[in-house]
Amino acid sequence: MKNCKLEVRVSEKEKEMFLAMAKQEGTTTSVLLRKMIREVIGEEKDIPEIIEVDKQKKNRIQFRLSNAEYLKITALAEKANLTISEYIRKRSLNEEIKIVHITALKEFVFQLRKLGTNINHLTQLANAGRIYALELSSTEQGIKEIWKSINRLLEQQQKGEVD
Repeated sequence: MKNCKLEVRVSEKEKEMFLAMAKQEGTTTSVLLRKMIREVIGEEKDIPEIIEVDKQKKNRIQFRLSNAEYLKITALAEKANLTISEYIRKRSLNEEIKIVHITALKEFVFQLRKLGTNINHLTQLANAGRIYALELSSTEQGIKEIWKSINRLLEQQQKGEVD
């Protein structure tokens, strides 16, 4: 039973191309998009490449999904840290989707929050006139170290060394 509705914003050119594809296959846009989704868009199709894409997305394509399809797409989009529209657009246009696992970054985020809290507290003290000079070189060094660690972690993930 198809009772979930999904809307995606696309450029005029993307809409025209998608409508032409549906017409060429002798089907509706909903059926075509559902077919693409069911294949989880893993297979390459003979989809013409978009040469010039408008930056502004004014056009919509609407279609219906079953609950299972909707839940699967939602989960895949969330896993890729994309909105549903971004995910469907990228998959439909055979664009690569890189999934960055953020669980390994939790410690770095925690440390950055602590540094942010400390800076906010110092700023409040300075604004209240309770302190006049700040020594932030250790804070700056801490932030640099966290960024180095984050970049190192992302490089390791790209090489497949970390999940």
